Amino acid sequence: MLGNPVRPPLRTCISRCMCRARPLIPGRFFRAIRPLPRRGHRVGLTATHKEDKMFGKEPENQAVSTGQTSIIAQGCKFDGKVEVAGTLRIEGEFKGTLGNPESLVIGKTGVVHATVKVKNAIIGGQLFGNITAENKIELQSGSHVEGDIKTKRLVIDEGVFFEGNCSMGSDRRKTPGASPAAPTKEPEKK
Repeated sequence: MLGNPVRPPLRTCISRCMCRARPLIPGRFFRAIRPLPRRGHRVGLTATHKEDKMFGKEPENQAVSTGQTSIIAQGCKFDGKVEVAGTLRIEGEFKGTLGNPESLVIGKTGVVHATVKVKNAIIGGQLFGNITAENKIELQSGSHVEGDIKTKRLVIDEGVFFEGNCSMGSDRRKTPGASPAAPTKEPEKK
């Protein structure tokens, strides 16, 4: 039986590196045909990336997805409150409040006017408002952020516009009983 074979799906590296990933062909010779990704490349949300191993640090489990992705598509304008359990991807315009999504992705055409609190965020569009992330915020090339950023880890690509304050690291709490020294008055001499 001769005919046009169905083209198998391609495995692509999500780090935008042009690594020429080969097609996934299920079958008896799956292991021989399916190469492993090159070192330092990530193939899924929980895989490692070469930048995460910089200076000998072990990468964290950055974005464990629950499999639910909600999308505000390009051309949509949404004003109000959104509560999602998984990932929220915004390609359109959003004004309002976000109900603590696990991950937030603002696409190149996305515009967000909100105060945001998430676990992880990838910003490629415009964000007007403060953002707090438990783990990581990534500002992609061409993004525009006006507001304060608070996160443990921050990645800023070349060509990002950022205006605001940035606070990194965990909350530094004062130890109990430790307080700044109170000013002491010296007795006046007569």
